[in-house]
Amino acid sequence: MISLVDMLSVLWAVPLLSMMLVGGVGLLKRKLPPRRKKDDPKICFIVATWNEGVRTSKCVESVLAQNYPRGLVRIIVVGGGGRKTISVCKKLVAEKKAEFIWEKERKGKWHALNTAIGRVKENYVAFTDADCVLEKNWVRKMLEYDADVVVSDLYSTTENSADTTLGTYGQYLRSHINEGVAEFFAVGDFMGVGSLVKKRVLDKIKFRKSLMEDWVFLNQSRKNGFSVYYSGAKTYQHPAASASDVRKVVVRVMKGFLEEAFVLRDLSVIMYVAIALAGLASLPALAYRLFVGDAMMVAVDLLVLGIFALIFSCIFSLRYRDTKMVFAGPVALFPLVLVSSLALAEIAVRALVKKPVVWEIYKKKL
Repeated sequence: MISLVDMLSVLWAVPLLSMMLVGGVGLLKRKLPPRRKKDDPKICFIVATWNEGVRTSKCVESVLAQNYPRGLVRIIVVGGGGRKTISVCKKLVAEKKAEFIWEKERKGKWHALNTAIGRVKENYVAFTDADCVLEKNWVRKMLEYDADVVVSDLYSTTENSADTTLGTYGQYLRSHINEGVAEFFAVGDFMGVGSLVKKRVLDKIKFRKSLMEDWVFLNQSRKNGFSVYYSGAKTYQHPAASASDVRKVVVRVMKGFLEEAFVLRDLSVIMYVAIALAGLASLPALAYRLFVGDAMMVAVDLLVLGIFALIFSCIFSLRYRDTKMVFAGPVALFPLVLVSSLALAEIAVRALVKKPVVWEIYKKKL
């Protein structure tokens, strides 16, 4: 008979596996927009910054290094923060690399973006954050297809630009699962770190006051009939520098999800909230199972999740001929595979000695 512990220990996997399944179907149903005609339009880059210091300069330099006519690119840095960040921004202005809109009070990223948009005259607006750098062909890839909103791929990079394999593949996998879910439900997604938007979209839709301003913007764009395309252009984002930064990001995202779940009626947001709540509810049961040495359910959970991730990766690879995605699932989920393998090993040993190994080890320590 299945106990309450059994049900709770697998609860976390249900919404997560559902999200992968929905994401895979969403990617398969996606249709490519028509290709753009071969011209080089003027583009205004808006870089949001707050206390990013020298990273702001690195972001601007990656824009200036684009394989695109320099005379057709205009850069607006908007935000503020401490003296170091302000000094970096003023230096960019002095070197005629960017314009700077100084917000002396932090009113929110949504406010900063709307302020900068008010100065845009170009027909295309590119958005990125100061803690990001763009690959050299970013603009060319973003302009390849004629869509109203184009979203780039998100990668992870350290300060010295040496990508950590786990972090990079993890973000790569997650960003494409998000993409598939957004396509399936025709709803929002994170687009603020790297996106290209036609000015006519911004004339109709503004960034709303929210902790998830980019998600809300994309949600409203779809609802207003504007086309959305994911380009494959690479945006590299620096990871959080400390545990405190990680906590702030997690709290901000979860608070934003909870605030917007019922306002937007965005099924993908509700799905993410369900994953978080199911995960929290499952932790005590998972801990109990590992503690008493009953690792079978934990091992099965992790193996099933890994299989689903591999299936999702193969769907994406076949659909878009992206060979990297074949490896993204297994590599990103390496910690789960490792824990699962250890759990299975524990089961095998327990079967031989006919004792709950973890529990016996704990008793010896006592």
